[in-house]
Amino acid sequence: MSDQLTSLKAALTDRYAIERELGRGGMAVVYLARDQKHERMVALKVLRPELAATVGAERFLREIRIAAQLNHPHILMLIDSGEVNDSLYYVMPYVEGESLRDKLARERELPISDAVRILRDVVDALALAHSHGVIHRDIKPDNVMLSGRHALVADFGVAKALSQAKSTSDLTTAGVALGTPAYMSPEQAVADELVDFRSDIYAVGALAYELLTGRPPFLGTTPQMVLSAHVADPPDPVTKYRENVSPALEHLVMRCLEKKPADRWQSADELLAQLEAVATPSGGMTPTTTRPVATARVRGRKHFVRTTAVAIAAVGVVVVLGGIWVVPRLLGPRTTEAETELPRLVVLPFENLGAPEDESFADGITGEISARLAGLGNLAVISRQSAIQYENTEKTPQQIGEELDADYLLEGTIRWQHSDTGSSRVRITPQLIRIENDTQIWAEIYDSPLTEVFAVQSDIAERMVSAMGIALGGNEGELLAAMPTQSLEAYEHYLRGNAAFNKGFPGRPELREAVEEYEIAVASDPSFALAFAKLSITHGNMFWNSGMYGTPEEGLERLARAEETAMEALRLDPELPEGHAALGAYYYWCCRDFDRALAELDVALQQHPNDPLLIMLSVGPLMRSGQIERAAEL
Repeated sequence: MSDQLTSLKAALTDRYAIERELGRGGMAVVYLARDQKHERMVALKVLRPELAATVGAERFLREIRIAAQLNHPHILMLIDSGEVNDSLYYVMPYVEGESLRDKLARERELPISDAVRILRDVVDALALAHSHGVIHRDIKPDNVMLSGRHALVADFGVAKALSQAKSTSDLTTAGVALGTPAYMSPEQAVADELVDFRSDIYAVGALAYELLTGRPPFLGTTPQMVLSAHVADPPDPVTKYRENVSPALEHLVMRCLEKKPADRWQSADELLAQLEAVATPSGGMTPTTTRPVATARVRGRKHFVRTTAVAIAAVGVVVVLGGIWVVPRLLGPRTTEAETELPRLVVLPFENLGAPEDESFADGITGEISARLAGLGNLAVISRQSAIQYENTEKTPQQIGEELDADYLLEGTIRWQHSDTGSSRVRITPQLIRIENDTQIWAEIYDSPLTEVFAVQSDIAERMVSAMGIALGGNEGELLAAMPTQSLEAYEHYLRGNAAFNKGFPGRPELREAVEEYEIAVASDPSFALAFAKLSITHGNMFWNSGMYGTPEEGLERLARAEETAMEALRLDPELPEGHAALGAYYYWCCRDFDRALAELDVALQQHPNDPLLIMLSVGPLMRSGQIERAAEL
C-alpha cells in the first residue's frame, strides 16, 4: 500500500472507508469507498500529488464548490471535497455501471439510436452547466458514466481548476495536458485564453463522431499531430465510415466540429434542439420501405426545409419525417381537417436607403409590418429568422419562394429623412410579388411625416391583405391599426431593439443591444406594454443561455428582470398576447415550469395562431413535457 493511500485512509477514517482502487488516469486515482455517515458507496477521486501541488488547494476547492451547485439528472454531482495531508480529493456517487470509454472499447461503435440518446443526455447536462456559467472543458468518453439507459457527465470544475493553475508550463512539468487531444477544440489546441462554452460543443461533436464511427475525427501518432489536425484539417464526413447515418445527424455532428466557434451551434440548448429532433422514432433516417424525396407533405401541403439553423433552433425542436427536416408551423400554417391551405408570405428585410446608422430602424419597421401580419388567422407569415437570411440576396423571388415554400413575397426600401426642426419624414416603397408567376400585384410609395409611421405601417398591412384576397376576422382590423405607444422616441428605440432581437435570437450577442434599446423604450414610455413584453422575452432567453452573457450574478439579475417586465406588460394590458408570451417564456426558460408556460402561451396563440415567435416559444415546453404529437401539429 502506498504512503499516500495509508495517510489518506487514516485521515478520512471517520468519514470514508476506502475499500479498493477503481482506476487511475493522468489526473487522479479513483477509489471505491463507503460513506460512513450516509451508509452509501461513493467514488473518491484523489489528485496526483504533483498535480495537487501545482494547482493549489484554494483554487481547486473554489472551482469544485462552484461545480457542486449543479443539480441535474445527467450530471454526476459532487457531494464532498477537501484537503488532507497535502492531498486534494473530491467525492461523487458511485455509479453501478460503466464509463462510456469502457462501452466503446467493447463495442467500438454504437447503434445510432443509442448514440443519439447518450449525446442528448450529455448536451442536456451541458445546457444546465452553461446556464450557470460553468464550462466543462474536458468532455470525453472517460467522463461520461452510463447507468441503465442514462448517461451522467462527471468532473465538472476539475478542468477549470487546472486551466487556472499558475502556468501551463507548470502543468506540463507535472505531466498533465489541459484537455484530451482527441476531443480538444482548435482554440484549446492553440492555448487560446478565450475558451467559452462553444469549446464544449466542439468536444460533443468529437464524441458524437466516435460514437457513430468507432474512431475520433482525427488520429495521429503523437498528441501534437492530433492537435494540429484539430486546428488545420477538415474532418472526414461521418458517412465515409458509417453510410446509414442520416443527413440530419451528419449535419449536426459536422457543424459541432467547425473550426471557428461562431460557425458551430451557438449554445447547448440549440444543439439539444437538434438532438431532440433526430431522437424521434425515425432517428432522422429514411425507413427502408421509403425513398428520399426533395420535399415532404404534411396534410396535403409541402414544406420546404432549407432554412437557417437559427430559425430551426429558436424553437427547441424540428420534426424529422422520412429523412427530411420538416418544420411544421415554424415556417407554415396550421391546417384544418379539411386541409385548407393558407397563403404563405415572406417579408424580406427592407433595404435602408438612409444613413448607415438607420439600418436598425429600417429592420425594425420591416419587423413591425411582419409582426402585424403574423397576427392574422388567415395568413401564414414565415418567421423573421428565416427571412433575414435573404437580406441583400441575389436570389430571385422564385428561388426564395421555392426554398421557403412561399406564395407571396414583400420587399421594399426605407429612407428616414432626419430634420432638426422636428419635421422628420419617412419614405417607404413596398411591393408585393406573387411568386408563382413573378407578378407585382401591389406597390405603393409612402412619403409621410415620421409622426404618421403607425398609420403607414397599418395601411401597408391592410392593402397587402386586400391584394392577397384575405378576409379579416373579428377585431383583426383594429389589431392592424393599433398604436402601441404615443411616444415616437420610445417607438424608435423599440424598433431598434426588435432589429437587434431578430438578429440575436436565440442566444447571440446582439441580445445585449436589444436589452439596451428596450430599456430606453420603456423608460421613455412607462406605459409601453409591448416593449416590456419583448424586454422580458429577451432577458429570459439570455438567462436560458447564461453561459454566454457573463457571471451567475448577472444571470440572477436577468431572471428577476424577466419576471418583473412580463408582469408589468400584463398589468398594463392584461389581454396583450405578447405579454402572455413573455410570461410563458419566463416560466419555460427561467422556471422550467412547462405547464404554466404552456397555459400562458396558449392564451397568446388563441389570438395570434400563426405568429412564428409564439410557435417557436411553444414547441420547446411541449417537447420537454413529452407532448411530441402536439408539438408536431403546431
